[in-house]
Amino acid sequence: MALLALSLTWAGCVPAPSPEPATVDAVVVAGQLTPPRRLRIATYNAFFLAITPNPTPLMPIPGEFNLNEGVFGGRDTTERASAIAAQIKASDTDVVVLNEVFSEEAREVFIEQLADQGDYDSYVSLLRGPALKKLDMDELNGMLGGAIADAGWVPPVPGGVIPLAQSANSGLMIFSKYPFLKFDAADDPPMEAYEAEVKNLGLPMPASDFVAFKLFEQCGDFDCFASKGVGMVRIAGSPHNYNVAFTHMQADASGVDGQAVRASQMGTIRELIEGSLTPDQRTEEWVIVAGDVNVTGQGAEWDKLFDPSVSPGGFYACGDDVVCPYDESTESGSLLADLWGFETSPTDPGLTSSDGKRLDYILAN
Repeated sequence: MALLALSLTWAGCVPAPSPEPATVDAVVVAGQLTPPRRLRIATYNAFFLAITPNPTPLMPIPGEFNLNEGVFGGRDTTERASAIAAQIKASDTDVVVLNEVFSEEAREVFIEQLADQGDYDSYVSLLRGPALKKLDMDELNGMLGGAIADAGWVPPVPGGVIPLAQSANSGLMIFSKYPFLKFDAADDPPMEAYEAEVKNLGLPMPASDFVAFKLFEQCGDFDCFASKGVGMVRIAGSPHNYNVAFTHMQADASGVDGQAVRASQMGTIRELIEGSLTPDQRTEEWVIVAGDVNVTGQGAEWDKLFDPSVSPGGFYACGDDVVCPYDESTESGSLLADLWGFETSPTDPGLTSSDGKRLDYILAN
């Protein structure tokens, strides 16, 4: 997995990513840091796969089961999370989205090194809702090729069926150097996580005021064990605020119609944006979606989602239009564009995965 980073600059109504890093210093407004005209944002699939067992008298096993054991050069969770945090800080990114942080150990490292010991003191560190599907230990063991049984985690009961006590969380985290703003849409933004941890300028805040979260309705394979969905925060900006949605969508898997599931999940992201922001915010402020979308950067699925010549008026098919043709009064037309595909490097598909594909995206209006 690779880090995808872009620098966003407001130029009228058109986001114009710059090839050069931002050099403008942040300014202080009302005692708080406010971003300059340019914002550096990155998304990173951190690949910390872990599950937590159900501790019962039959299976009193504490801690978490690390599904990354023996990979990534043998690095343990703490070492690898520390290396990722160091890379993020060295990149001088203003906002970073993390995917697949299912490990509590990794989550704590990111909080400590990015927030407590770094400049990212506004962050969402946990969003946990109900699992999209109930899985028992037998089913999960089969999906993982017997790894749980090999580790001695199958309980001594007929069939070995004991549901896990906790669903995996969403795996999503977002860290910002700049403060969050409250949502002020007429309707309350959705909050479908029953457990959330949010800090703004280092202070704990009510999650429902500062983050929106909507669960996906469809899933496949191992993704169903997690509370996969899309979150959103509002970040103070100058002259325009930044509304950043962050997500991790369905991966391709055997027996799963990945394209159909992702199409449904794209619909959920749109619902979150239109249900959390006022019409003026959708068209006069930055709207950004960042994360592992799991759509290959070339091919029919990409064309259908992002190419305005294939899907004219598609919500994500603004392409390279100077002004996205979105009508806030009817909630119709195109609002977002694939920045890499149309504004950064239209002839380069980009590589963000080990199998030579671009799966990670930053979309913006």
